[in-house]
Amino acid sequence: MNFAFILDCSISMLQAPNNQMNLLGMAKNAIEYLTKCRNRFPESKYDHYHLITTNVLAPNVISSWENDFSHFMIQLKNITYSP
Repeated sequence: MNFAFILDCSISMLQAPNNQMNLLGMAKNAIEYLTKCRNRFPESKYDHYHLITTNVLAPNVISSWENDFSHFMIQLKNITYSP
């Protein structure tokens, strides 16, 4: 199965509604949780993940179908907001 995640990296994602974690951190944690839960199923070995950001200064496609899961997770953790 193919999964595509589009992550907003604008400054508005730095809001912290519960004073603990900002919206960008929450979105990254949600993606990480979903992918790790999905990896518990045997059919997940055929999964492909695509990570796209709204960053205007850097390439928008961060991780594509050709990359493995570890590359996807590393790139997900390295995402920061774009001014």
